[in-house]
Amino acid sequence: EGLTHSEETAEIKDILSRCGALKANELNQPRDELRITVTEIKKDVHTQLEQTRKTNKNVDGIAKELRKLHRAGINNATNSVTVVAVLFATVAF
Repeated sequence: EGLTHSEETAEIKDILSRCGALKANELNQPRDELRITVTEIKKDVHTQLEQTRKTNKNVDGIAKELRKLHRAGINNATNSVTVVAVLFATVAF
């Protein structure tokens, strides 16, 4: 029709817009949002797993310390009973 390149481009853009065509950046937006959301979820899961690992390590340390204290308490009780028995034996003989 004798239209220049810029006029043809403008006309095509107008027709596409009237027909409901989307721009390329509008098409990619949901995909980009999904990618960002997935990345955030992956980071959150990684953070939670790391926190769980640290918590389990702390719990294991506390349990180990409790077992150690329990053994020490049993040893103290045994020693106390032994001392009392020796005192009774000393008094009895």
